[in-house]
Amino acid sequence: MISKKHILPLAVLISLAFSKQTNAGVFGGQENSQDCDGGIILHSKIDDENPVKLTKDDFPKDKKIYKLNQYVEFGRHEGTCCYKLIVNKNYKLDVMDSGDHEVKRVVKRVAMIDCVKTGNIVVPVVATSFAIILIATIVILLRRRYQHRKALSVPTEETS
Repeated sequence: MISKKHILPLAVLISLAFSKQTNAGVFGGQENSQDCDGGIILHSKIDDENPVKLTKDDFPKDKKIYKLNQYVEFGRHEGTCCYKLIVNKNYKLDVMDSGDHEVKRVVKRVAMIDCVKTGNIVVPVVATSFAIILIATIVILLRRRYQHRKALSVPTEETS
């Protein structure tokens, strides 16, 4: 059986085992905006003949923000780069999946962001929660076992 002094190192090993397997590349997302290709096409109306086409080369290397300040009806995302359309301080639209995205707002800035898919966040959280529940269960079982043994021990003349 596992002793109490071995529970913490075991918990750390379990947590590390789960976290090592769940890096950002597992679900197909780009870990870094520098490694992506493709772009985003922003249309100001449905039959727009001159849409704004942005690729990673259009963004400054230091900030990765492109100032636009233009009405956008919809945006078409192509490739593996991820973008954030910034309308105002309170409204931002993340564009991470390929295809058309309805915007219908004045977009002030377009930022190139690192791609973080939902699975990249969910898997480590679930794994850590599972590890915590497992550790708590082991601690409770060991405590009950210790209390049960303590209750069964009969005091003798030497121990009293």
